[in-house]
Amino acid sequence: MAIRLPKEEKAEYVRRLQEFVEAEFDLEIGELATEFLLDFVAELAGPAYYNEALEDARAVASNRADSIQEEILALRKEPPRRR
Repeated sequence: MAIRLPKEEKAEYVRRLQEFVEAEFDLEIGELATEFLLDFVAELAGPAYYNEALEDARAVASNRADSIQEEILALRKEPPRRR
């Protein structure tokens, strides 16, 4: 599963990654090498982030379903009592 980013967004990530590598490792790498590095990291770690996002979405959906279920149960009516 490849992560597709808008061109401008990917260019910004490449620029920031270049700055990080230079600041942390005192190493200058070119734009193409940085783009390959970004693609590698995205391919390597992307599924873990994706799965975590799915779990977060599942939890939100589950909480909403519970809330809806409670609201539905609150609408229940009791039959009239005999007098």
